[in-house]
Amino acid sequence: MSEEQTQSTAERIKQERQNAVQPEPFLKEAGAVKDTGDEQKLAFTDSFAERVAGHIENLQTEEIDITDIAQLFDAPESEVLEKDHDYTAWRVYNTVYNWPSEGAFVFDVATDRALREIEPAWDDVPTNQRFMIAQSLRSFQDWCLFCDGTMDFNNTPVQSCCSDRQVITLYCTDCDRRFLEFRMEEDQGVDMNS
Repeated sequence: MSEEQTQSTAERIKQERQNAVQPEPFLKEAGAVKDTGDEQKLAFTDSFAERVAGHIENLQTEEIDITDIAQLFDAPESEVLEKDHDYTAWRVYNTVYNWPSEGAFVFDVATDRALREIEPAWDDVPTNQRFMIAQSLRSFQDWCLFCDGTMDFNNTPVQSCCSDRQVITLYCTDCDRRFLEFRMEEDQGVDMNS
């Protein structure tokens, strides 16, 4: 039985609270993000963008394997399984995680690798928070790190990659990679917390 499975829920919550970080100060101190001068807008530092782009380039020639996912979620490889879906999805322990595109998946693994290189405390950040930070960092690209194309929001609702709901997306206008999906809430506009 894994450590996560033997740990009580109360112990796990206590540990996550103790190790949780404030994402913006944490990423700024690590040298990953910087203020852009626009109100409440952050972007990758040049050096971090280059680091992530280098990992993306490597990951396009080497295949992401179970070791990368186990590292991303701090799980033993025996608890990681690729799901057979039309979209990118992996089961870690009893949770299935999915990505809106293979590009978003590669981006998260590249970001995880880059953060491990520059910030030793990244390993101490609770797993779920690390995953949420990696997801949010997809929106910090000033340009697509795959093709140098333009990043944009598609405000016209489209079909989600992995469910029956309608979403708006953050995507590259050149290579059409979808990086984020935002759920449309009925009569309420966009749910930016999804």
